[in-house]
Amino acid sequence: MKYPKVYILILNYNGWADTIECLESVLKSDCPNYQVIIIDNNSSDNSIEYIKAWAEENLDIWVSPDNILRRLSYPPVKKPLPYVYYSKEEAEKGGNPQLEAKNGYPLIIIQVGDNLGYARGNNIGIRYALAKNDFEYVWILNNDTVIEKNTLSTIINALIKDEFDRPAGSYIYQYFEPEKLQLYGGLRLHKYFILKPTFAKMNEDIDFISGASLFLSKERINQLGLIDEAYFLNSEDMEYTYFYKENFKGTNKDIKPFLVAGKIWHKGAESQNKNNFLHAYYFTRNILYTSLKLNKICLSLTFAYAVLRGLSYFISGNKNNAKGIFCGIVDFLNKKKGRYVG
Repeated sequence: MKYPKVYILILNYNGWADTIECLESVLKSDCPNYQVIIIDNNSSDNSIEYIKAWAEENLDIWVSPDNILRRLSYPPVKKPLPYVYYSKEEAEKGGNPQLEAKNGYPLIIIQVGDNLGYARGNNIGIRYALAKNDFEYVWILNNDTVIEKNTLSTIINALIKDEFDRPAGSYIYQYFEPEKLQLYGGLRLHKYFILKPTFAKMNEDIDFISGASLFLSKERINQLGLIDEAYFLNSEDMEYTYFYKENFKGTNKDIKPFLVAGKIWHKGAESQNKNNFLHAYYFTRNILYTSLKLNKICLSLTFAYAVLRGLSYFISGNKNNAKGIFCGIVDFLNKKKGRYVG
């Protein structure tokens, strides 16, 4: 079987060890036709130098032998691995085809020069792929994940058979509790009341796909456009695929709007909770912006719920979460978007 080409976008910010573990698992894929794009959001921990050293066979990461997921990233793939290094501007123009051809089938490493957030960082990878125009699918994959050898081929096989060309999510399991399902593809929303993402049961309809694993065809990307960069971090996956789902259900009432295929393991909860203030800030501000697009009742109730959450955190002594929520509310009211500037 001839597989269509897939660009796998892995966004890194101060997480080189997670990224390398992810890459080791991805590069074991049994699907031959893919290319990995590593986008670095101007990490302050020398991530790019560590990733280059790894590709050049000068560095390995250590995964405990007691970790049952070690098999996904160990033994290390054969190195050295050819790579091409681009700036943001070079990448968005489609890179240097002659240089890439000279290096065989390289990794693409992009240094964007600033912390641009989830949406804009991944958009740079998407722009590179669109400029190259030599692919059929893009897979946005969190750097703090690992995958099975057949995860990529399983997803591709599901999409190839899909007459509706639907976006796909994955069966996302907890990295630190590998038998525990973290997410079934994405999340559900209660749009007529408080806009609050909730977990979906296995095989239950979801309202949007988690950005930890989002698989899209080139045609679907051209339809949806790029990810909304105003969100910077948190809720942009909801924004990106929720409204697609609403339009799809309008004409395909008995068809699930998304596919869910392939297993990944996600460290998620640990990596997102490193900064409680920013996590609370972006979640609160951005979900208010999304509720604004739905209806006034949803906005009013979501706003009231945010205030109550902030007060609850404050009373319980969780000042960072409380401050993040109230700063998010204030910046929403002041129509501020993008990166938090204090």
